[in-house]
Amino acid sequence: MAERAGVDRALVSRVVNEDPRLRIRDETRRRIVDAVAELGYTPSRTARNLRLSRTGSVGLVVPELTNPVWAALTEAMEGAADSLGLTVLVASESSRPGRTDHFVRLLDEQFLDGLLLAAPVDATEAARISDRNVVFVNQVHEPPARSVVFDDGLAIRMAVDALVELGHIDIAHIGGPRERDATRRRAQAFSEAVERLGLPLHPIVIGPLSIDGGVHSVDQVLDEHSRVTAVVVANVRSAVGVLRRCAQRGVTVPDELSVVCVHDNEVAQVVSPPLTAVAMPVHSLGERALQALVGLDSARQPVIVRDGIAVTERGSSGPPRAGPPRAGPHRGG
Repeated sequence: MAERAGVDRALVSRVVNEDPRLRIRDETRRRIVDAVAELGYTPSRTARNLRLSRTGSVGLVVPELTNPVWAALTEAMEGAADSLGLTVLVASESSRPGRTDHFVRLLDEQFLDGLLLAAPVDATEAARISDRNVVFVNQVHEPPARSVVFDDGLAIRMAVDALVELGHIDIAHIGGPRERDATRRRAQAFSEAVERLGLPLHPIVIGPLSIDGGVHSVDQVLDEHSRVTAVVVANVRSAVGVLRRCAQRGVTVPDELSVVCVHDNEVAQVVSPPLTAVAMPVHSLGERALQALVGLDSARQPVIVRDGIAVTERGSSGPPRAGPPRAGPHRGG
């Protein structure tokens, strides 16, 4: 509908919900009204309930706010909420464990009109709260749970393809915590990508999404898989750990090990060497998640966000060096 009218979804929402603060040209309003009539749109009960809400506030729980990905997601949701006349209350699980349970109670006690959960939730808890006005962000749970997720599979395929184009055959994947849905989706996509290309499947290394996690994970790759010439890393912080450990061990990047990470931000651009990265549509994910919460996005669940996923090649990736594999295990440093 927004595409038909040539405007964004938030503007459609404000016209449909008769926002008294909205000031737009008559011609733009007429285009939106015509598109609504042509497509037979009827505002959902959820959207109407939120428009007539008791609090005008929704909750957002993220794993942590020190991670640039979650900080950017929070910013995107706040901007989208402003356009809908809503306020976003934000909490992180890292600041105080139990924030998710606390926000669910706020929702049950009607202090919140909806809840966006980016912090990981297990299947049992997801099933318990799925009948409420909750949207799970970048994690998929069984219906009737509503989810909005990155197309992590596409991101991993693009990273692998970029390395193969450079001539790499032996590629490893450094993923995040095993219990996270995104970790599982990325690991499956990596396995499928190397199988599709007929490449050797090296064990997928799982660890914390942190600098230390990257250090320990790349140690495992370097010590146990000497033929590996490239790694696809789950996020920028882990990739920074990979670069740090390679420098400590005297492994040159990208000559001896190429590094590509998922997500892109300023840190990826300023480390040495700068990281080749797969940009992910964080702002679009935030906007679509909020739209799903207020009933503006009726797409079949889960909503998969893929617009804007692209590889930016920088100094951390290059052709594999000709010659024998790296030396074996090395400790210390």
